[in-house]
Amino acid sequence: LWASRLGLPPHFNLDDMDIEFPDPSMSDNDEFDSKYLIANTQLALCVGSVMKEVYGISGSSSFIENIICSLKRLEAFFDNLNPELKVVPERITTNRSTENLHLRYNQMIIVTVRPLYLSLMKEGKMCTTAMEDVKLKCIDAALLNVNILRSLYESGWFSAFGFLEAQCCFSSILIL
Repeated sequence: LWASRLGLPPHFNLDDMDIEFPDPSMSDNDEFDSKYLIANTQLALCVGSVMKEVYGISGSSSFIENIICSLKRLEAFFDNLNPELKVVPERITTNRSTENLHLRYNQMIIVTVRPLYLSLMKEGKMCTTAMEDVKLKCIDAALLNVNILRSLYESGWFSAFGFLEAQCCFSSILIL
C-alpha cells in the first residue's frame, strides 16, 4: 500500500536480499514465538508475487492465469503453514497473532481476485468455470474475514480504529 502511494514498485525482489529468512531453528528467547515471524515472512513473499503477477505488467500469461497462479501460491502457503497456526480459536484469550495472520491471508485472496471482479463489472463478460471457481474462493475468504472480525469483536480484541480491521472489513463487504 505504501509503496504504491509513493510510486514505488509494489513488490520486492528476493535476489536483492542478503539476509537469511527466519526458520524453525530460531531461538524463542524472551517468549518470542518464531512460528509467527516465519509464517508472516512466507506470506509477505506471496504478497510480492501477487503484486508482481496480478498488478504488474503481465508477460505472456493471461490475466486470469496470473490470478489462478497467485491463488495456487497462496493455497500452497496455507497448506504448508504450521498446523498450530491453521486453526483460529473461537475465543481469543492471550494474543491475536493467529487471527492477524488469517486476516492477512484472506485479505490477500481478496486483493488477488478483486481485479477480476472489476473487470467483469466493467466489461460485462461471461464467467468461465475457472473464473467462477476463483470468485467462490474470494467469497469464502471474505466470509472467513467477517467471521474472524466478529470473533475479535466478541472477544474484546477488536480495534475499532485499527488499519487491518478496517481494510479487511471494507474489502470483505465490497466482495460480499
